[in-house]
Amino acid sequence: DTSRGYVCAPEEGYLDKIGKEASKQKVVQIAFDLLRKKAHRLGADKDNLEMELLEDSEFNMVQGFYTVGRNIRVRAQIKPGLISPYREAAV
Repeated sequence: DTSRGYVCAPEEGYLDKIGKEASKQKVVQIAFDLLRKKAHRLGADKDNLEMELLEDSEFNMVQGFYTVGRNIRVRAQIKPGLISPYREAAV
C-alpha cells in the first residue's frame, strides 16, 4: 500500500517501509526475495529453485477525488515439480 508507505507479507511476519513511487516490479522482487529466503531456510537447493508469480494486481487508492497511492498485491510460489535429483532420474 503505497498510500500508507508500507509493504507487508503477513504470512512471513514481514513489514517494511516503501516509497509512494514504488512499482509493481519492485513489489514482485520483494516477494521473490522473501520466498527465496524461506525456501533456503527450509532446506531448498539454491541452484534449482524455480519461482512463479501466481497473482499480481494493482489499483489506485483514491481519497477525496485524488489518487493518494496504489494498492499492489502479488502472490508467488515455488513452482511445483520434482526435486532435481529425481527429475533427472525421471527423464
